[in-house]
Amino acid sequence: PREYTLSGTLNLTLLAPFVDESLRGEAKIAAKLTGDLADPAVDAQLSVADLALANNTLGDVKGSLVRRGESVRLADVEVSGPLGHVTGDATLSTAGAMPIEGSVNLQAVNLDTLLRVAGVQLEMGHAVTAVVGVSGTIQPLAFDVNANGMAARNLSASSPGEQSAETGHQLATFEA
Repeated sequence: PREYTLSGTLNLTLLAPFVDESLRGEAKIAAKLTGDLADPAVDAQLSVADLALANNTLGDVKGSLVRRGESVRLADVEVSGPLGHVTGDATLSTAGAMPIEGSVNLQAVNLDTLLRVAGVQLEMGHAVTAVVGVSGTIQPLAFDVNANGMAARNLSASSPGEQSAETGHQLATFEA
């Protein structure tokens, strides 16, 4: 089979007009495409230094993308910075109802920053440590979100704050 390589760097501020938000960071990609260019197998590594969206600095992002036929997998995704530490994986099929499944691990993630990135201005003063699972379909859009974890208020080295634990709860079901 034929093999192609691709590598590049992109200043993300150039993409800001397409996402209708301020965007900052430098993306680097290294990819290998194997097989027919009309339907290649793809193995790619992506990193973004100092990613910021909507004037909120998220930090450094890295991960890999693997495409085989109708399956696309995001693996070993990691975000580290002012938001906290987030890792995750997801798999999406481009066939039929486009099923999606994934998980995200949040470690001391600042909820105020996370909500601001989502466009919600709410000062809760909490950080969350949790495992969140998502499963569902894209066509039609329907998914379940389940979470296990805890939230702590006013986290600091000198003041551990109040903590509450929640386990085994279905957080949300969404259908459109």
